[in-house]
Amino acid sequence: MRKKKVVWLRKIVAALCSPVFFVCSFIGGTLLGAGPLEALGGRDMARGERPDLRMTVVVTVPDPEKPGARRVEQVMLSALPRFKEKHPGYSLIPPHPEGRIENTFTEMVTEYKSTPSGDVALVETTFRHEMLSVRARYAATRTEVKPLYTKSGFVFSALLVGLGIACVLGIIGRVMKYSMQHRDARGL
Repeated sequence: MRKKKVVWLRKIVAALCSPVFFVCSFIGGTLLGAGPLEALGGRDMARGERPDLRMTVVVTVPDPEKPGARRVEQVMLSALPRFKEKHPGYSLIPPHPEGRIENTFTEMVTEYKSTPSGDVALVETTFRHEMLSVRARYAATRTEVKPLYTKSGFVFSALLVGLGIACVLGIIGRVMKYSMQHRDARGL
């Protein structure tokens, strides 16, 4: 019985120490960590929390290059008051039910979905810039925005969880391997 136990223990240790297991545990940890991280850290304005000022708002303004046409822009909530002063013909209701706004110069991207309901539109945005991601939900009229929910995080957060899990399992395997080698050397 003892021999069988040692054989299985050696197989477990070999698996924990293998590079293939490290990669598999990294991927599995990343997938497992993505769900809980998505649920953590949101700010709900109904509970009296303050919105993340980096959330983006979808704005349309008259296009000076094309008379009568409007162009769609992304503006951070913190910069919205100044933007309103500079562009008096603005509208905060998105022109399409969904879309994507890219600024290639600053590498900022906002994807949005809008659900119109009378004079108000409920808008969900996802803003990404480098490693930052800000998801937001807000109610918009033509001239005003009321933030409802924001959640910010880093794009690679789930990868860090996966890396942590893979490292812990790898360390456990190395400690077990060292312990077994030490016991074998002593003849136990």
